[in-house]
Amino acid sequence: MDRDALNYIIQEVEKLKVDTKYNFDYGVPGALTIDYYTQNIHFIFVVQGTADGSNEEQYLKCKSLFDYHGVLNGTKMNWIFVSSNPQLSKYPNVLIFDQYFESMIRTFEHGKWDTNPLFNNVSNVNNKTHRFLCYGGVPRSHRIIFLSKLVDSGIVDLGLVSFHRHLEKHEYIEICEKNNFSDKFIHYLSNGPYKINDDEYTLEKTLNYMNPIWDEYLSPNPSHIQKVYFNVSLETSFYEPHLFITEKTYKFLPCIPTIVVGQKGVLSRVKDLGFKTFPMMFDESYDEIEDGDSRMNFIFNEVKKLCEMDEEQLNDLYLSCRENIDYNLKLIKGDL
Repeated sequence: MDRDALNYIIQEVEKLKVDTKYNFDYGVPGALTIDYYTQNIHFIFVVQGTADGSNEEQYLKCKSLFDYHGVLNGTKMNWIFVSSNPQLSKYPNVLIFDQYFESMIRTFEHGKWDTNPLFNNVSNVNNKTHRFLCYGGVPRSHRIIFLSKLVDSGIVDLGLVSFHRHLEKHEYIEICEKNNFSDKFIHYLSNGPYKINDDEYTLEKTLNYMNPIWDEYLSPNPSHIQKVYFNVSLETSFYEPHLFITEKTYKFLPCIPTIVVGQKGVLSRVKDLGFKTFPMMFDESYDEIEDGDSRMNFIFNEVKKLCEMDEEQLNDLYLSCRENIDYNLKLIKGDL
């Protein structure tokens, strides 16, 4: 979590300037515990790691830990559990802070996101070289499964698709045997990694979140956006029960129609944050499908339908999304 994010949390909770010191002695698994002192009040902030979000079990373990500390010390401890998971809002001592959403807004506020090129010649069908954009990023099970559907159907050739890591033979054989993947897809995996071009921001370039490239990572790539009709966001989480949304979804909503390969309730959450989605292009009932495999198949069939559609018809659908794209852009800019 960057310094701006921590400052935001302090302002929201305390509304006062505080002194800080870092403390890792509380033993909360997978979290950074930070002591904050303001006047004579001691607050402990538990900031969960952003890699996979936080869930109910982690919260309850944290609560049990601090309740135990309080019993031992004979005093009630002031603690706040900071999470991006809105499902935890029903519990006490929880501050919902969506780091990716807030960081994207700050990136825009700092003038590091130039959106003007995204809309040049937006109505010109001749600009489009591919049907869709799909960043594969780091291999995860649901991303590999979705990619296998693209490859086996031949749709992968209609998209700007990336997959950032070469899988060693023992890795992809194990994955493919477990999921009964085709020889065609095994061959595809063995020839990776796949990059769209050198302009694509990779994990290797952004491991240091304090690096200025992090701002670029939170921004869409205009050279990619202009070449396609829609985006397929392969989110970080899919089968996990706790809701977790990243820049893989947020950064595309203000610039291109987007379908999300993510958890149930992702679209509902972004709507709660004020975004408009794109039901004029996609059947968004997938957001309500509980079973992960069924949701995956539904999303893939939506992508397949658009890839098989007459291009003029697809362009009409694309243009019908412009109003919602403009609205989302104003939302991010604070111009509503």
